[in-house]
Amino acid sequence: MVQKKLRKSYTQMLKLLYSVCGIFLCGIAIGAVFANYVGIGWLSDMGVILEEGTETGTLQSYGEIFWKYGKYQLLIWLGGWRPIGMVVSGSAFLFRGISLGFCSAMILLTYGVGGIWLVIVSYLPQNLILIPAYIAMMCVAIFYTTKLSRNTTIHKRKQTINGTHMEYILLLLLSFIPIAIGVGIERLLCCN
Repeated sequence: MVQKKLRKSYTQMLKLLYSVCGIFLCGIAIGAVFANYVGIGWLSDMGVILEEGTETGTLQSYGEIFWKYGKYQLLIWLGGWRPIGMVVSGSAFLFRGISLGFCSAMILLTYGVGGIWLVIVSYLPQNLILIPAYIAMMCVAIFYTTKLSRNTTIHKRKQTINGTHMEYILLLLLSFIPIAIGVGIERLLCCN
């Protein structure tokens, strides 16, 4: 009985994880297709933007970079408070995937084969940490929303709401640790 219940919850969590990863990959594909669609006219503008961004005098502060990535995490987390908030969470999550795909494709279109090296060296390291953090927070937001919606009686809801809210707030704070590490990696890469 217990094994069946554990197996069922494990398969549900795997389905959730696969769905969330699939949504993120779809966002990346949409961004890449969009970049290829508008790429011809934007190539010269993108080259100028990339050249300005790679100059040593235009470094962003740690706080600016943290906000650049942390706002997605915060929006995903905020959407988990209410079932209707899943629209906010899903939109922020999908937009992060779209922006990642768009930026990567534009770099590849702008620099050609050399763009692959540029993406690997300057864009991939921090995203190896940031993307799992976004995926984990999206899974947590969906799990939290469904957990609260299952507790339909008022008495049952009041009992679990305080503990569950504290857990969810703690998870947000813990989710900023990989964001801070990713920002540190980007900052190191920008300085070198």
